[in-house]
Amino acid sequence: MGDCSAEVEFGGNAAPEAEVASTPGLDASQNVSTRRAKWTGGVEDVLMDCPVDAVWELASDWANWQRWWPGNPTFELREGENRKAGCLRYATNVRSLPGAWVNERLLAIDNEKHCFSYTVEANEVYGGLTGYIAEAQFRGTDDGKTLVEFFKYEVEPVTNQTPESWLFIMTNVYMSVVKDLERGAQRLAAGLDPKPEHTSRA
Repeated sequence: MGDCSAEVEFGGNAAPEAEVASTPGLDASQNVSTRRAKWTGGVEDVLMDCPVDAVWELASDWANWQRWWPGNPTFELREGENRKAGCLRYATNVRSLPGAWVNERLLAIDNEKHCFSYTVEANEVYGGLTGYIAEAQFRGTDDGKTLVEFFKYEVEPVTNQTPESWLFIMTNVYMSVVKDLERGAQRLAAGLDPKPEHTSRA
């Protein structure tokens, strides 16, 4: 899927400079055979009115997305070292996943290319997601803004959803994340706390 892809998960080679987490016990041949059934989608070429350094400072802080996420979400580091491939975070009480919780493992991260990929492990999201892998990449523009080159996913078919309904859900989720990240990065670039003290959104 891109430079921050983990080889065993995405079926391609990760960039040499990207940190990539190992995934013990995963049968790569089985992964290849099931990838055809996976649903894919996401967003691309979304312009953010903020500098890429501020965006990346917040986005790469994997265990602390509450710094900029609206409301009072919980993001906790459960395994590994924050901002490093292989670390695991627990998230709950986030606006896009009401009443749900999820463990998300960072598969790869590249601070030069501003990209990361992650997978969902144990979770209570839409009845339990399986095979969910996402990747995002950001690029600074000549006029000091940030282009979200892509934020995309692959996932095994989701209970009570169709590929089209899931694409609609995830497009809205990703765009919401991008907009909230943009607001946080704008505040950070201005020397302010990335998240206002008071927010009505949960």
